[in-house]
Amino acid sequence: MDKKVYVVTGAEGWIGSRVASKLRELGHTVKTIDMLAGEEQDLVQMRINNSYWLEVDGVFACHGISGDMDSVDSGEPYLRNNALASDRMFQHWHHRKIVYLSSLKCNVPWKNPYIASMFMKECSATENSLGLRIGSIFGEGAPEDNLIEKIVNNNLEFLSYHQYREYTYINDLVDIMIKMMNTDIVGVVDIGLGEIHKHEKFKDTFNLDVPNGFEHPLYEHPGVVAKKEDVALIIENGFKVTKSVFEYINQNKK
Repeated sequence: MDKKVYVVTGAEGWIGSRVASKLRELGHTVKTIDMLAGEEQDLVQMRINNSYWLEVDGVFACHGISGDMDSVDSGEPYLRNNALASDRMFQHWHHRKIVYLSSLKCNVPWKNPYIASMFMKECSATENSLGLRIGSIFGEGAPEDNLIEKIVNNNLEFLSYHQYREYTYINDLVDIMIKMMNTDIVGVVDIGLGEIHKHEKFKDTFNLDVPNGFEHPLYEHPGVVAKKEDVALIIENGFKVTKSVFEYINQNKK
């Protein structure tokens, strides 16, 4: 296996740290960027004009923030960290392949600031980049406010029963990100198997005694399903499910 040099943005976050760790495990050299490390690593502000940053084989872009409802209350962090930081990243590494994360909801970018900021990221992407549209991610090390972690830890306050989501295991996401870097595929593809779960199934399966969440207009649509042709594409390139969301909850529920 050829040893390569990669940049991982958002490297102190949940997904970014897992990607960086896996790359090192595979023997690659990893250069990390995260705004939590200080202004000198803030993608919006930093100017990358030296060989240390530019002489790399590719970039894994894991920076950004998520959260539909929170973005309605305050859209500025989403614009800054998802759209503007990504635009600057694409400028810096336009000469290299970039695998970045987007959202399955980008087919309705007008729904809220979070989705709009992810769609703006896609719009600024360079021609040699690949966007992976993901749904909800679950797995070990997830943030405490992750819905599945709340179910696991029995601290779920409410659940919007009629909402649908596609769930992907963190290790499966990291694996396909690295595999897709080593292909010639560019553009945007959906990650998942097109298997969306209605939240009411969680309530019934795990006997969750929680009230139905407020039915916000953000969730009027029935959910976003990965396109069949995109699913076939990632499966051809090695995407596989090693753990389902229900299996994970059964194994970890307290």
